[in-house]
Amino acid sequence: MLNQRGAQHTSTISHHLRVLREAGLLECERRGTWVLYRVVPAALAQLAAVLGPAELTDPAVLTSGALA
Repeated sequence: MLNQRGAQHTSTISHHLRVLREAGLLECERRGTWVLYRVVPAALAQLAAVLGPAELTDPAVLTSGALA
């Protein structure tokens, strides 16, 4: 589970997952009380094409909040 790996609160993780889902980068599927998320490959490829490989792997860009 995502919230067990770090100090993020469940509500914060839920918020970020919702934003990614609304942006079309994630799909979700409910299975009982669980919600399973998966990346939408076409949307991720489109994002990668716009950003380029340097922006997706550069730690300075990822931690600066420039992608938010």
